[in-house]
Amino acid sequence: MPHFFVILLATVLGAMLLLSPWPPLGVTGEWVWPRHALPADLIEALDRLLWPVISGGVVAAFCAAGWRRIKLAGQFQQCLLVLVLTGLSFFWLDAVRQAAPSPHRELRPLWILFDKFASGYYFEAAFNVTSTKEMLADYEARIAKGDVLHEGTHPPGLLLFNRGLLRLTAKYPAIVRLSEMVQNQESVRMFRNVEAEARISRPLSKTEFAALHLSSLLSTMLAAMTVIPVFCVTRRLTDATTAWQAAALMITVPTIGVFVPRSDVVYACTGMFLTWFTVAGLLTEDRAHRWIFSVLAGLALFGCLLLSLAHVPIIVMLAIFTLGFVLQDWKHRIRQTCELTIVGTASFVILCGIWQLETHCNLFNVWKMNLSNHAGFYAQSVRTWSAWFVVNPLELAMSIGLPMASMAALLLGRTIRMSFLEGLRGLTNGRIFAVACAFTWILLWLSGKNMGEAARLWCFVTPWMAIMAAQAIEPSANNARGTWLMLLVMQLVTATITVGRVSGFLEFAVAP
Repeated sequence: MPHFFVILLATVLGAMLLLSPWPPLGVTGEWVWPRHALPADLIEALDRLLWPVISGGVVAAFCAAGWRRIKLAGQFQQCLLVLVLTGLSFFWLDAVRQAAPSPHRELRPLWILFDKFASGYYFEAAFNVTSTKEMLADYEARIAKGDVLHEGTHPPGLLLFNRGLLRLTAKYPAIVRLSEMVQNQESVRMFRNVEAEARISRPLSKTEFAALHLSSLLSTMLAAMTVIPVFCVTRRLTDATTAWQAAALMITVPTIGVFVPRSDVVYACTGMFLTWFTVAGLLTEDRAHRWIFSVLAGLALFGCLLLSLAHVPIIVMLAIFTLGFVLQDWKHRIRQTCELTIVGTASFVILCGIWQLETHCNLFNVWKMNLSNHAGFYAQSVRTWSAWFVVNPLELAMSIGLPMASMAALLLGRTIRMSFLEGLRGLTNGRIFAVACAFTWILLWLSGKNMGEAARLWCFVTPWMAIMAAQAIEPSANNARGTWLMLLVMQLVTATITVGRVSGFLEFAVAP
């Protein structure tokens, strides 16, 4: 009963905050997320809510059925269930976007990746880069210019990704035709109208537009795929049922629905793959498997840091988790931990060396300048630490959904109490992971590294919260399935309200 009350109360409070015109979603005068207008009439309300309600019902029904089967399912059946869940995650992200008003919902998947003022990676790759080889060789000089917003604070991975798509569509007409087959024609029409009105560049060619569309599609697919590593990590830490609960909850995170297909939502997926390989390598007793996971962790770390330094807090979290795991039984665990660390680090360093030989781009210099440029942002933009100290936790809670945030907080409270009563040895691996996640976020919060836009910049934190909230509902408890299902449904409701009310981007002006 207490869980039901907490979930219901959190849902009502969150809905009231979002649906009302006050308080501002941020700090006035520094950064505030704009609110979408509420539906003007019943017809508009049905237009914006019908598809999310139908798709949410499908998601909830499948997740409820999967909850009953996952514990008894074999490994192959578990894989099938998680793959279907991944497909439903993609289905939900497309459906919940309809809760936003038109033309925002039609334009967002394309314009937000194209607009050079929003991110600029596609625009730069399409219009200002003529040679990928020269771009990489000159990348250190490019970011040395001191841009504090986008390119200057990121490694070359996102530019490289868009260059690859542009070359792919230019070379293979079949891929262009495939893209055209799945494009939303209303989105294409509105994009072309805004493109003509904005005049920030020449019109995109057919192949360039296909590359933009594929970039949006792949980003959404990667965001949907986050459920896979969430399930695998939680399965290693706890049990199959809790892993299913966590993976299903990951679908419902509101901030992913608000910001997809921005690159920030992709980091939730890439960061969790790094987490999966590291946790699996640490917990396995088989040496061959440990080496395989160690190499995969090194590869994942290289890929993550090639995309963004937003993955650095994930490294910190994994280090804290590893420390807690070793301290429980350091005599028996220190050797395998050192083995994992050495092999993973060696894989990472070797990849960095190969990269530099092939591209003449020193990633260590790039990362150093990225950090310097990021620090320069706060010299140009006014941010009040004390104000964001209060707002950021609230924004994080709203961005993952107050029901899920409340359950994660309950789990953390129990874990802290248990650690005082039984010490570190009394904590399960799942509880140690929760502490590591919470401690890392507290460090990030106190550092003031993200003062503004925390809902977007902290997307990589959202899987941690899903794993923590899932552990708050133990499968063996009375009415565990009912409690978890209520949490899932309330999260779907919260996500629909959030996407329908909060705009993560500037509003679009489009001719009818």
